[in-house]
Amino acid sequence: MNQSYRVLARKYRPTVLKDVIGQETLVRILTNAFASGRIAHAFMLTGVRGVGKTTTARIIARSLNCIGPNGSGEMTVEPCGVCTHCSMIDQDRHVDVLEIDAASRTGVSDMREIIDSVKYMPVSARYKVYIIDEVHMLSTSAFNALLKTLEEPPPHVKFIFATTEIRKVPITVLSRCQRFDLRRVDVELLSQHLIDIAKREQVTLELPAALMLAEAADGSVRDGLSLLDQAIIMADGTVHASIISDMLGQTQNQDILTLFKHLIQGKMHDALDGLEQLYQNGADPAMIIQDLLRLTQQLTLRQIGVKAPVSQIWSFLSNLNDESLNQISADRLNIIWQMFLKGLGEVQTAFAPLQTAQMLFIRVGCYLALPSPGEISSLLVNQGKVPPSLMPQHFVGKEITAPTHSTKAFSAPLKSDVQQTTPEPQAFSRPKTVVPQEQKPDFVSKPSSSADQKPLQVFMPKSLEDLLLLLDEHRQVGLHAHLIQNVRLIRFAPGVIEYQPTSAAPTNLSLRLSQFLQETTGKSWEIIINNDQTQPGLTIAEQRQQQRQQQRDMAVKNTVVQQVLKHFPGSKIENIRPKEKDNNSLPVINDKIDMGTNPEETSE
Repeated sequence: MNQSYRVLARKYRPTVLKDVIGQETLVRILTNAFASGRIAHAFMLTGVRGVGKTTTARIIARSLNCIGPNGSGEMTVEPCGVCTHCSMIDQDRHVDVLEIDAASRTGVSDMREIIDSVKYMPVSARYKVYIIDEVHMLSTSAFNALLKTLEEPPPHVKFIFATTEIRKVPITVLSRCQRFDLRRVDVELLSQHLIDIAKREQVTLELPAALMLAEAADGSVRDGLSLLDQAIIMADGTVHASIISDMLGQTQNQDILTLFKHLIQGKMHDALDGLEQLYQNGADPAMIIQDLLRLTQQLTLRQIGVKAPVSQIWSFLSNLNDESLNQISADRLNIIWQMFLKGLGEVQTAFAPLQTAQMLFIRVGCYLALPSPGEISSLLVNQGKVPPSLMPQHFVGKEITAPTHSTKAFSAPLKSDVQQTTPEPQAFSRPKTVVPQEQKPDFVSKPSSSADQKPLQVFMPKSLEDLLLLLDEHRQVGLHAHLIQNVRLIRFAPGVIEYQPTSAAPTNLSLRLSQFLQETTGKSWEIIINNDQTQPGLTIAEQRQQQRQQQRDMAVKNTVVQQVLKHFPGSKIENIRPKEKDNNSLPVINDKIDMGTNPEETSE
């Protein structure tokens, strides 16, 4: 047994900057810095796990202290790797290069040890280098203790920080460092890197398998090499995609595509059977949902016209000619993606992942069996039940089409059924306000784009009451309240409104009112503000208050009401309404009169 075996992530760790893949900007800047001698005193390396932060820090330390094979070399961006300093740094035993794990040494006392030691010259190297990994784990006191030394370190000291949580690092520390953001490595680049590593190990890694490993690594080179190490053990000289699927608990792309097609075609029994079969074959339900998410995203890009899919794993979709996939719209795919995304969290946390995934499939199937909002809205507009002004503009004018999928498990209503049985939605119905015949608003007909359709009707207000009705119909609560409270009407005619605002009226009221009327009636309105105070009018609220006061005064003069108020001291009139179908002027008290508390009187 080979006891000296090293895992691939350590065996093929880069030793020079040019071998660091996927970080071209960092490599270019550091190469130019060493060539020009403009080397910062502190570096901040940030990025996700496995992209090369610690590796880059060690390369910088070797580049600063390399003396070449003959012992007389200068600083270089390509350290030799054979001199004393390069060898000792690579073996992590150089006395002048200290690598500190901030996750285990977080206190201010640990930083004071560094501060006390920086004033001493290096023992043998050119620079004393401090590499602090996971620097965001340091305490606030430790950061504050390091600030002064970090800002003005001795010329023989260099600091290199690495972190995965850059937001937790104080801005005062970041401002004193040269920052490098290491990106996730692209799937294509990482997969090719894995293929090259496999060749060095005398193993054949097929491209589909390499792409699957790169996708699973999520941009991390170390994770990709660790997965490759595991795949080589499982394979027998050649790593196939099926091996990676079994290892990761994933499914083949064609299986996921078939599962998705069953869903959008309404074949719910086939979809559930396929899910059960994949589960029995060892697939994780959460991984199945993740694959469906990736497929949905790729199909959405395909539907909106993106020629080259982002993921090469699903590149076959660009040439796939399937009627059911071609007809499903991008907006439906977007909602399906959201349902899968929400369901993924449920599957991951549920006590029964398979059953939760099955319920998620049923939820998606129920949604796909329903007509889309655009189809329902277009149907109502085409039938003349709803004015187009009440519809979102991207719904108006679209033709209603039957669902493109066959719904065996979930039958969607046919177009004729919708026309016969679908009631008019309450959100689009006019308020049940009784308007006298002579006060009913006119309707102006607008020709429809289709010659065989009835003309659509637009609501044209002829009075302030009509305008309030229109505002209430469109749920314009703010404008409705301002017209009642803060507007004294002077003149109202179709196309022209003249009013006197109160001191509480907003300055943009006329603009908001004009925009609303133009959008709802399709006609430009002239809004005139008259600030003449010589003939002040009354707002609707003031008119209603005046009317209530008059009714109250009439009620107080009534002899019966006077006797009631006298008989119950402390009572008062709360509300008044005229008695219906009665010529007498005696007001009738609405609900109750608020009576005082006189136990002797009320007990009788």
